[in-house]
Amino acid sequence: MNTNETQNNGTDSLEQRASKVLDQGVDDLDELTCIQLSAARKRALAQPVRSWNWGIPAGLATAVSAILVIALWFGAPSDSLPNTPLDDLELLTTTESLDLLEEFEFYQWLDAEDVVAG
Repeated sequence: MNTNETQNNGTDSLEQRASKVLDQGVDDLDELTCIQLSAARKRALAQPVRSWNWGIPAGLATAVSAILVIALWFGAPSDSLPNTPLDDLELLTTTESLDLLEEFEFYQWLDAEDVVAG
């Protein structure tokens, strides 16, 4: 006999013993308790079954999450980080560009003269 069959036999005997104990407990009940249990069972079965409709909460959750995604996607500022090419980034991070900032007015004047001369 393999272990599965042994376990099934053990389970069957457990079920049989439990059934025997429960049947004996029912047989020992007095008539008044049996009537009360029967009436309670009838009342419980007479009540309508209330099933929860999950469609409304699921649809509401989907709509809220869709609105949140759209708000975050389109509401974020598009120009928060400039699209700077790597060459410009190198110019900004080097210390050589400080000389250009010190003589900024001169370069503005030179640029204006090129426009007038050009």
